[in-house]
Amino acid sequence: MATLVVEREILCAPALAVPRIYRALGAEGVHETMYKLRVPFAELGLPNVGELSREVLVTLGEPERKRALTRIPLSWRVPDSSAFPVFKGFFEVQPLTSRETALALLGYYHPPFGAFGIVFDMALGHKIAQATVRHLMHEICKEVADEASLTSRTAARLG
Repeated sequence: MATLVVEREILCAPALAVPRIYRALGAEGVHETMYKLRVPFAELGLPNVGELSREVLVTLGEPERKRALTRIPLSWRVPDSSAFPVFKGFFEVQPLTSRETALALLGYYHPPFGAFGIVFDMALGHKIAQATVRHLMHEICKEVADEASLTSRTAARLG
């Protein structure tokens, strides 16, 4: 089993973060949706000439609230294929202030194909999985964060 964890802090009121996560994944009002996971080649240390991408079936559970923390169960798999691992995990939403939220994506997968899959995962597969989760989190954060915060962060980077 391989574990993956990505954490970010974003400017977004905590009460808005959960519904925005569902919307960002195209799962507003439904619990299963198709989503295209993407990983630019550059994030894998390759020339920046394209990306790996795969359509996956995303399943989101009901939010589970424990005190101030909210967890959204999450899984994805490539439909009609056992050649790709199934990811199981959750988004974790933690209020930091009334305008800031900590967002984390935590989960695990088992490489397919037994010993061969484990060797592939050690050589390259886990790097692809990490880049996939990092890129997904980046995309989700862009959708969840307040528009004004993205504008000010972009201006700060350019300035």
